[in-house]
Amino acid sequence: MAPALWDGSTARKRKNEVGTVTTFAVARDRAGFSFVEVLIALAILISALGAFAQIAAAGQRLARSQSEAADLHQRLRVAVERIRKDLAQAGAGVVRGPASGLSGPLTSYVAPILPARLGSRLADAALSAFSDRISIFYAADGAWPSPLTVSMADVDQPLFIDPSTPGCPGVGLCGFEEGTRAMLIDTQGAGAGHQVFTVNGAAGALLHDAPNPRFERAYAAGNSTLIPIVQRTYYFDRSNRRLMLYDGHLSDMPLIDNVVNVEFSFFVDNAGTSVGPPPDGVSSCLYNPGSPPLPRLGTYATVGLHLLTAGEMADGPVCGAGLTAFDGDLLRIRLVRVSLRLDAAGDDVRGSGGLFARPGRSSSGYSHVPDFEITFDVAPRNMVPAPFAK
Repeated sequence: MAPALWDGSTARKRKNEVGTVTTFAVARDRAGFSFVEVLIALAILISALGAFAQIAAAGQRLARSQSEAADLHQRLRVAVERIRKDLAQAGAGVVRGPASGLSGPLTSYVAPILPARLGSRLADAALSAFSDRISIFYAADGAWPSPLTVSMADVDQPLFIDPSTPGCPGVGLCGFEEGTRAMLIDTQGAGAGHQVFTVNGAAGALLHDAPNPRFERAYAAGNSTLIPIVQRTYYFDRSNRRLMLYDGHLSDMPLIDNVVNVEFSFFVDNAGTSVGPPPDGVSSCLYNPGSPPLPRLGTYATVGLHLLTAGEMADGPVCGAGLTAFDGDLLRIRLVRVSLRLDAAGDDVRGSGGLFARPGRSSSGYSHVPDFEITFDVAPRNMVPAPFAK
């Protein structure tokens, strides 16, 4: 039986069931999709693309925030490790060399941790106390003592030492070369006097960088010794939001960027006798003469360690003199607490609210990188009770 066909002139259809089905199929193929069907298909496609775009954007924000968070944590690790290492070594003394009256850690003579910026440039005034800076001193690795062999006639005179003294390194003048950071110490006891300087020349005698800073006084042979040291001064450059590192001479360099806050706290032994006394009948900046010597440091009305206030770090008793003067309480530091707060560099990963010191433009939890704050304690291993050298 022949298939049903449409008659173009009369639009009549033969009454054949098979032909009818075939005719309708042909008619539908020629008509295509309806407008409603196209709209539905487009809506489904747009929804799918929108969901995919949202997922892709969220992934990009998450990757961006993770990268910023990793960078923030890495910067913190660098700062923490550097500060922790220097604080642990604060006050370390010489480990070799001739007998020179210099024995034990530097805490027998000077305060190796001070809440101020010290050095040749932009030094804080003596007895200054700040919570956002710290200076640390310790003997250089493998340091040796070099006794002063000629008494200074005046404060600008070169420093004479004997390069043939047993134990002196062969380089430079008994190991001292131009650029060496050094400390001249009066070994008669704590607070008797010291000077930190940079060697400007080492031909026959050591030239120092006075008047930057100028020596406070002339030092005498027999009770004065030189050692090479390391100085680290950490301070918060608030305007540029950086933690800075200063070597005490000429170089200031940024250690980490995007710093929100830096704070150093100092805890001392509560007892006024926590620093060992000199021999009977001998006085020092921390003891009046007597038998036994009488402590000038007070005992704080607390049990255990006492947190020093800024005023207590400048109220005496005063050791040393001039620019090298320091408060006697600093000799009984037993623990230093360091607090650092950093934020993310990009404002696209900082939001608003208490988690951010600097509000940013991020509005998505996928891209938020909150400020990170860490507080850690360091107990300087050389800051322990010990009798004075003399």
